[in-house]
Amino acid sequence: MGVWSRGVHSHAGTDLTDRLTLEAWIKPAGWGEAGSPGCGRIVDKSQFALYLNGSGSPYNDHSLLFLLKNASGPPVISCSPVGSIILDEWQHVAATYSASTGEVAMFINGQECDLTQTGTPSGYIRDNAAIDLFIGSSSSGMNTFCGVIDEARIWGGSRSGGEIRAAMGDTLSGSEPGLVALWRMNSGSGTVLEDASPFGHDATLEATRWAQGIDLALSGEDHPTTTAFRPVSSSGLRTRIHS
Repeated sequence: MGVWSRGVHSHAGTDLTDRLTLEAWIKPAGWGEAGSPGCGRIVDKSQFALYLNGSGSPYNDHSLLFLLKNASGPPVISCSPVGSIILDEWQHVAATYSASTGEVAMFINGQECDLTQTGTPSGYIRDNAAIDLFIGSSSSGMNTFCGVIDEARIWGGSRSGGEIRAAMGDTLSGSEPGLVALWRMNSGSGTVLEDASPFGHDATLEATRWAQGIDLALSGEDHPTTTAFRPVSSSGLRTRIHS
């Protein structure tokens, strides 16, 4: 799935500057559309982004990258180890940040990664209240994710490794404390991607198709009754969230 999400700026809870956690299940078929590095976006809100790296860039080959732009200082990119992302397999990815400690953590299948970083992030993330959120693409409509994304979640807190591992295979109610948005992607038809959180960040889908998703109860195995999204053009799945 690729998703382009807009309109979240109208809810205060989506100005994520202090603490945040991004997570999703992904089954990448490639690294993205930006040549060898790919840069396939999983989540992108301009001031922070979670995306894939293939090869031929300054970062570890076949890895997960987490970009942060702090209110002061240069952008910092954190990178998972070489070979930590595998194509054509379901894997759970998550990234967290806490402004109070400047600590970044990244997890693949619930296991914390050893990170390579371009610098040390510090303090609040730049204001992003009026910036659109994208899933599966970037603000320019480029860097489309190649593959399927399912069960995307955004939290307004820095989740611990134990919390991520405990919940990544669970179906959430949507009312969990700290949950900002939850896109289960289980409709299987239509052009609306429903947010199961109380905040109603529903999205309008463009340039995508429904695809077989992940059955959380089967620990990462495909299941024909679950659904997700897959982009069908270089512009990605464009998802406008209305609040």
